[in-house]
Amino acid sequence: MAKFTLKKKEILSGKNQIAELFNAEKSLFCYPLKVFYKYGSRTDNNASKVLFSVSVPKKKFKKAHDRNLLKRRIRESFRLNKYELLNNIDDDRQLSLMFIYIGNKSENYQVINRAVFKIFNSFVKKI
Repeated sequence: MAKFTLKKKEILSGKNQIAELFNAEKSLFCYPLKVFYKYGSRTDNNASKVLFSVSVPKKKFKKAHDRNLLKRRIRESFRLNKYELLNNIDDDRQLSLMFIYIGNKSENYQVINRAVFKIFNSFVKKI
């Protein structure tokens, strides 16, 4: 049985890794999320890494508690759906993801969860 965890080593960090992810220029979109991704050879033991730190723009959501709520919803949805994606990734490949919230209003968890699930399904179809 799979454990639905999100460990610190699975979270993308470091300026170089983030810059590589932006330079890859590959993205998927499903309202209210846009996902930048890089699918390449494995550099460490993790099959996937995720970045949440820049996921919600301060320009659209002025209050920190609104931004944090959306980040928690995205993180939780990823945590529960990540095995849908990881089961379809080759063992010698690594996936780096960055979720960006592009909606103008705060969406509930069901909308965000549905968007993450659709993005994962479309990514699986691509690979």
